[in-house]
Amino acid sequence: MVSNKRCLRFVLGVVLGAGVLVSAPADLLAAPSDAEIKANLNKYIALFEKKSRRADAFLAKRALKQMSTDPARGRRFYEGLKQRWDTKYGDLSTLSVDPLKSLAEIAKAKAAKQWKVLEVTCMYADATIALLDAACKAAREVHVALGNQKRLKAICAGNAPFTKWRHRSRVCKAVAASGAQGAMKAFGSATCATVISVFEKNKDKTVTVSRHKMSKEQQNKNFATFALKMAKCKKWDYLFTNMMHWGGGSGPGRRMLDALAKAGHNIEKQVFAYMKRHRGNLFTFKNANYALDHLVGYLWDNKLTGNCKTWVKWAYKLPDNVWGNMNWYLRKARCKGAVKVALKRLGSGIVSVREGACTTVGELGGRRHARRLRPLAKGDGYFKWVRRGYRRYRIWPVREACAAAIARCKVR
Repeated sequence: MVSNKRCLRFVLGVVLGAGVLVSAPADLLAAPSDAEIKANLNKYIALFEKKSRRADAFLAKRALKQMSTDPARGRRFYEGLKQRWDTKYGDLSTLSVDPLKSLAEIAKAKAAKQWKVLEVTCMYADATIALLDAACKAAREVHVALGNQKRLKAICAGNAPFTKWRHRSRVCKAVAASGAQGAMKAFGSATCATVISVFEKNKDKTVTVSRHKMSKEQQNKNFATFALKMAKCKKWDYLFTNMMHWGGGSGPGRRMLDALAKAGHNIEKQVFAYMKRHRGNLFTFKNANYALDHLVGYLWDNKLTGNCKTWVKWAYKLPDNVWGNMNWYLRKARCKGAVKVALKRLGSGIVSVREGACTTVGELGGRRHARRLRPLAKGDGYFKWVRRGYRRYRIWPVREACAAAIARCKVR
């Protein structure tokens, strides 16, 4: 049975013999023979060994062995390896380029934007650390200057010769910075009607980037820029519901409030208006606990204690799972009415809420409030095991907090 390739050659010969010009698929006509593949593999083995690319040299030797035992399988293996090497090195012919030997040569290659020879030097395992660092840095800067984003992304993904992580991580930062720059530009040109959708589309490039690609400070700065645009467009509901909870105590959500206040926005006024609009489901959204934690942290850090009466009124309406943060603020600000709010929470099903309520009554309450704490001090059922040395003990956090609160109330 005649193979497809032989049929193609036969038909092509007949057509060309008739004087008709016909073009055949280049990949079939230009397919290398087994002898050519073996010659290429021998060349690659020599190049890889010369440049200390031992893993690639091993794979080339394995492909060469398979070409001798099972040519069909060896050919498939060779094609896969060549595709991988083309992705990793860009052009295998660059391996024949000798690495640069001095910092002066690296500076000259950088000025001429010869990134291929710089990459060869960067992956040369026998070079000194100083030469490696200089070559990798120069190659990265040349790629950034030329706008070779595709090549930079390949290096960041590990498909290029920047084998040292410290060099790759800097390339990843350059890629992230370029992506963030484009995203911030798109956000800056967004209208108030599209500002939320543009933020959702670009947040992965600007504020949820891995720390090894973008610094925490830069992410906070980008987040504050988004928040200022949202505030300008009166998107306060989205700000408080979908953005204020981000990060930890010094994360983007907390820093956002400082940036808004610095820009002249009255945070308390906007939060009060927000709570009026959502009085039926106040702080019931996902991650509301973190959002309220950032809010009360902002209030306390800036000594905003003049609206205690309003905060106490809204504290009655908060669900138990977020009330603890507001209770902390009311207690720290020594708000009048905080004790009444705390007494309402003594029957909560959440342990930390009962414990926090007792603590607030103990700090701000008097003798007349002590009797309300006695049932919990004597009979609260929650306990946990702790280990001290080789023995385990049961402790009752709520009972202990309420008993300590009663003792403090009695001395007033």
